[in-house]
Amino acid sequence: MTSKVPSAGSDSSGIGGTIALLNLPAYTSLSLDASASQTLKNEEDLLVISDILPPNGCHLLVVKGGGKTGGDNDSTRNNAAMMQHSIGILIFQPSSNYEISIGGNKIKGGGSDGWFIARKFDKRTEEISSELLDQQSYENLKHSVVERGGNIIDRRKIIPHDRLFPSNANANIGNDNQSHHEIWSKHLTNFISRGVLSKHELTGKGDKIVPGTFTEKEDEKDIINASGKMNIDEGNSNDEVQELEDGKSLIYPPIPHINESYSIQAHQGTRRYLANLTPSERTKLFLGGSQGDKNGLIFEHILFKFYDGNWKILLGQFQLSFVVFLCCSCLASLEHWRDTIQMLSLVQPSTVKSKSALFENLLNTLKYQLFSFDSDIFNDQEFVGGNFLLPAIKRLCDLTKNQTENKTLQIRTNELLNQLHSKIPSFSYNNEREDNSREVDEIMYESGGGDDDDDDGPIVVSMDEITASMERTSASMTKMQKNFEDSDRVHASKYPFLFASKIDDEDILMTVARILDEKNDVTAVREAAAYLEEVESQKNQISMAD
Repeated sequence: MTSKVPSAGSDSSGIGGTIALLNLPAYTSLSLDASASQTLKNEEDLLVISDILPPNGCHLLVVKGGGKTGGDNDSTRNNAAMMQHSIGILIFQPSSNYEISIGGNKIKGGGSDGWFIARKFDKRTEEISSELLDQQSYENLKHSVVERGGNIIDRRKIIPHDRLFPSNANANIGNDNQSHHEIWSKHLTNFISRGVLSKHELTGKGDKIVPGTFTEKEDEKDIINASGKMNIDEGNSNDEVQELEDGKSLIYPPIPHINESYSIQAHQGTRRYLANLTPSERTKLFLGGSQGDKNGLIFEHILFKFYDGNWKILLGQFQLSFVVFLCCSCLASLEHWRDTIQMLSLVQPSTVKSKSALFENLLNTLKYQLFSFDSDIFNDQEFVGGNFLLPAIKRLCDLTKNQTENKTLQIRTNELLNQLHSKIPSFSYNNEREDNSREVDEIMYESGGGDDDDDDGPIVVSMDEITASMERTSASMTKMQKNFEDSDRVHASKYPFLFASKIDDEDILMTVARILDEKNDVTAVREAAAYLEEVESQKNQISMAD
């Protein structure tokens, strides 16, 4: 929902943070901390948002450039504004003072004093510029706005945070009755810290965040280093580097899914993760026992490699990816948020027990994250269907429900399930596990109403056709079983990665051709080439014998 910016003029109390925006065009859309967006009616040479609370913690201002001035009505301008993508301005103010070094520059901040950020709109790019104001302009503006010095700034240009983005509509989640600002600071961003921002080389001093997505070009390169940061290709031209420096596109570490129901090559995060393992790490993973054991091993490996063994940083990056996805429509952030939920839902109960604090806070965060969505999105089968949200939450609830000695986990699980049921009235949860290995991936969504289309009705098949089909199937299965016992069983033990890459309705030669064409997995490519060479050698020997 979009509304007009309220008139200003009241003097602020000087507490909290302050954001000054310069040269904003008409019909620019603003949103702070996922509040309802506000739209400028006129061009503003200066707009100041003051008294941003709480003074400490994470804030995200989203700015979407105004529409072209080519139309006389609101519809034309709004349509033009929709063509612009959202830019985020990220601010993080810890409660204690700090000093860090990023790119050779020392950054200081923190404390309980109010902070001040100033950014200008670049009409050439039609978005907020990542370039800082020169030091003299910055100091003069700060002196006029924050310290109330001189008579340079029109008081009407300064609008308190609670007037521009009111939070008088309280949120009712379970037994809670909290404002939007309280939910943002206490539940959606409470684990975002300096350690989380350092993973993306963010300062928290007004970093420009641009929506990003993971590309196939990056999928072919080993660009994740041991610290979890991304390396920029040294072959980039100056223009490419400059484009990368105009804001930050958040890049996340690969999060894999090892699920016996699907090929390991089917998921992008899994391919990236396996490509960065050493041969010994890969051997340990695939010989690590059951699927749950493998996912537990993956979780521990990711936790220590990319998050320094600190689950709070993992959960903080999970929260950061959600708010950047929610506010800036960032696909890469959505994928990381999705993959983290999937990974944590596939671990063993022993992992939940040893990391109970992580799962307690994860369930609480998920409860408030789900509240942030419009109810309509839960009717989107691509979002809540069998490959994503609801099956993963059911797995989480299965894991946490079984931790009967942990009362906090029980309470958080019930709160999350109640929240889901309030969003999706037809959602049901059955705590009894089934033996079917695919049960965890089935959708827990009962669509209301039937389909009256006669084309979907029952089809009568004669018994003769059924008998003939069963005979054909039996003969085919017998032949396939014999071939497998005579040849493929030997090759399967000799080339485990090759045979693990097979997908449905694909013979081994088709798998070899696909692997050699895609070149996504070094070990699989090596085994495919060796297998093909062995087959060709056997064919030549048979030809010579004839």
